[in-house]
Amino acid sequence: MSRTPAAQRITGIALGLVSLGLLVVLTVLLPEAEGSTDSDAPKLPDTIEVPVELTAMDLTAGKSGAEVETAETQGELYAKSAEELETIFGAKAAVRSYSDEQQQVQLTVTAVAVEAGAYTPAGPPVDAALLGLERSTRELVKVGEGVCAVYWSQPVAEGEEIPDEQPSGLQCQLGADGTTWLLEGVGLDPEEAIEVLENLAA
Repeated sequence: MSRTPAAQRITGIALGLVSLGLLVVLTVLLPEAEGSTDSDAPKLPDTIEVPVELTAMDLTAGKSGAEVETAETQGELYAKSAEELETIFGAKAAVRSYSDEQQQVQLTVTAVAVEAGAYTPAGPPVDAALLGLERSTRELVKVGEGVCAVYWSQPVAEGEEIPDEQPSGLQCQLGADGTTWLLEGVGLDPEEAIEVLENLAA
């Protein structure tokens, strides 16, 4: 189903804010690189499997009219984000957003050719029990070699069963071979998010 121009603009704005959020996290947490070359530049593909197929939102193939303009704007936005990251860290960077056809799964991936640092994008972990909760509205969890900040729409009161549900959003980091890979998105769980980053880093 094709999206209306208004829906495209809203998605573009939302994912633009996601990119800015990632830029802030990177600026605070990543060490500055001593230098880089073109061979250090991370590569982000046109499609990602999570397991549904996600397509880069800056692709213009198969689009027309306002959809093409929106895709081109997406590409320009993230190219500028990558340039700013390269200026800050002195290292090659790449930024790209993806979505499935139904817009149920949307994510932005940022990669910078520097070693990964400590990752606490929403602050330190919260002890839910001390707050009288089974689960707080945010958690910091380790998944394999990666870390995710996971956000929930509602806290779960002490004594209540924690529902089996998708988080309302998440932010994840994986360090691999001198590159920091970050993902921010909706519609997937931490294990799927880290798997995406592992596949990109492979």
